[in-house]
Amino acid sequence: MSAFSGPVILGCLWKRVTRAGAYAGLVIGLLSFLVLHINVIQPAWFKGTVFFTAAQWLEAESPNPMSCAAIGECLSVAGTWLVSLFTRPLTADHIETLFPGTHAVRD
Repeated sequence: MSAFSGPVILGCLWKRVTRAGAYAGLVIGLLSFLVLHINVIQPAWFKGTVFFTAAQWLEAESPNPMSCAAIGECLSVAGTWLVSLFTRPLTADHIETLFPGTHAVRD
C-alpha cells in the first residue's frame, strides 16, 4: 500500500497527475517503507541535532509494519503530487479518455 497509495489516490482524484509523478510515488513509497521497516535510520547519526527526536521516534516505529506503511503512504502521496507539479501534464485527449465529460488541465 505504501508504494501504490500516491499514484492511486491522486490518480483517481486529480487530473494533473503525470506518469513521472506516479513512478516517483511508487519508488518513494516502496523505499520509505523498506528504510523504515528494516530500521536503516539510526538515532545516533543525528545526536545533537534537531532531528534526533524524530530519528528516535522512527526507530521505535520500525517494528510495526502498519506504521511504516502509513508513513510510506503519506510520502508516496507527497512525492506523486510534487513531481506531478513540475512535469508536463498528460495530453487533453488522454485526460478525456480517463475522465470523460470533463475539461482537460491546461499548461
